Amino acid sequence: MEDTCVQQHGKQWEYQLAIGIYGLSEREFKSISATAAHDIPGEFNRLEPGVNVSVKSSCGNIICMGDPKRIMRSLITGENLRLVVIRYRQEGDEKQIVKLTELNISGIHRELFGNITLEQLEQLERLIKSVPKDKQSTIKIDGKKVVQKCVERDTYLAYLQTLRGGLLALNPKVGGGGAPRLQCSLNIEAFVTKHRGHVLYDGKPDGFKGRSGVLTPVTSGKRKFNKPSTPTDLESWLTHTEESLGRYTVAQLKGALTSFGASGTGKKAELIHRFKTLLEDEAAEIGYAYAHKSEQGCECEQDECGCHGGACGIGGGGGMEGGYRKRVNKTFMRSRKSRITRNTRKNSH
Repeated sequence: MEDTCVQQHGKQWEYQLAIGIYGLSEREFKSISATAAHDIPGEFNRLEPGVNVSVKSSCGNIICMGDPKRIMRSLITGENLRLVVIRYRQEGDEKQIVKLTELNISGIHRELFGNITLEQLEQLERLIKSVPKDKQSTIKIDGKKVVQKCVERDTYLAYLQTLRGGLLALNPKVGGGGAPRLQCSLNIEAFVTKHRGHVLYDGKPDGFKGRSGVLTPVTSGKRKFNKPSTPTDLESWLTHTEESLGRYTVAQLKGALTSFGASGTGKKAELIHRFKTLLEDEAAEIGYAYAHKSEQGCECEQDECGCHGGACGIGGGGGMEGGYRKRVNKTFMRSRKSRITRNTRKNSH
């Protein structure tokens, strides 16, 4: 099972479902390989024989779905597939289930993948794996983690932009440990909204399949991260997006804006919007490139947490989505003071 935050608690819920709902024996459950295509294979499913079940858990609405090629092959071959998603919140040292959703994903190739073919997924993965080993990891520039520019990376990103997909988001994984690979993720609420006919259950865990008391809270503390410190210069803020700016307090945002000569008045949403505009101007001036969201990890620095811009259950904010990253180490053509002055005039109105 691939969990979007910490695997251990998800594995416990998977066990509870397998034994308490689907009727597996302890021996059968232990025999299922960690790399098996499905968490509960149809051959072991006594509740619904022949139905393959995948179990995911998430602290938000985004779940990691693993290898998109494997999913597509299962859909193409006509497998009977169910996706059970457990969403939870952290209460002290416990993870408590707030909602369970069951989806019937059998035969919905177009809804999940749009017009993307298996051959295109295989080509994208080949391009991802072509990134030279010495260019895969992130590097630090002025204390910030940035991706390394190379022709191979530009090539797979360009190819990714040509694909017309469905609800599954394709997420290249390059760097951060492990071999380059192609993963995917799904926004559960978007699926439920657009394809209500494929939703078999969406509610409290008690009542799922007519059973109660099967799924219980799991003791698992939330990892602790230090609160973000305020960057000291405008260039350092360029790793932030409109989403991640929201992590800072109103006082921090006002203080930073006024230190750069911009207006610090207004509510938090106004301050974030003003800051975003300021960053866009700065990025255009000093040669920063916008990095595709698929290359951005989470601010908690966990490669596989899967939050993708939503609240992260591990800690430290959420997924970075897209963001400005240093394209080249240019010599500034103008002094910082002149740029700040011009940007201030633009953003103070």
